[in-house]
Amino acid sequence: AILSTALVSRSIYDLTFAAPLVAQGMNGNPASGGGRESSSTYLLNGADNNDNVMNQDFNAGSNNITPPIESVSEFTMLTNSFSAQYGRGGGVVVSVVQKSGTNKIHGALYEFHRDRSLNSSTFFANRSNSPKPTYIRNQFGGEVDGPIIKDKTFFAFAYDQVALHTGSD
Repeated sequence: AILSTALVSRSIYDLTFAAPLVAQGMNGNPASGGGRESSSTYLLNGADNNDNVMNQDFNAGSNNITPPIESVSEFTMLTNSFSAQYGRGGGVVVSVVQKSGTNKIHGALYEFHRDRSLNSSTFFANRSNSPKPTYIRNQFGGEVDGPIIKDKTFFAFAYDQVALHTGSD
């Protein structure tokens, strides 16, 4: 279900904007229930994943680590009313749990490509016959998980890389 969702940036955290009552704040991060972006809480595998350094002013309500979508097994989002176990959360609590491996080896490889031939041009660029600016975005990676010791110890590994080239001709 998550893998088949159209997410242009391929960020699992973009799913928060699909929920009702969640809006994009001034810095592009989620806000809900009248709360500010800085009241958003991110959890990764049950641990705090909030960017507390940048959270002071510019990048309020952002996360530290964005796991590749292929490595995610659970995505949960709570808005407004939730229990005290979520601590500092005031508007949105986003919890992501990554895969931990199974008794069989599983894996996935992917490549997501965009370039200027897939983009539209602005009205004024069309009118003046200007070429579209250079835009080449490749996001690629993979995920593999499986057993180390059957029924006891497992491994999971994911890798994600973005190469972006922009400019004008």
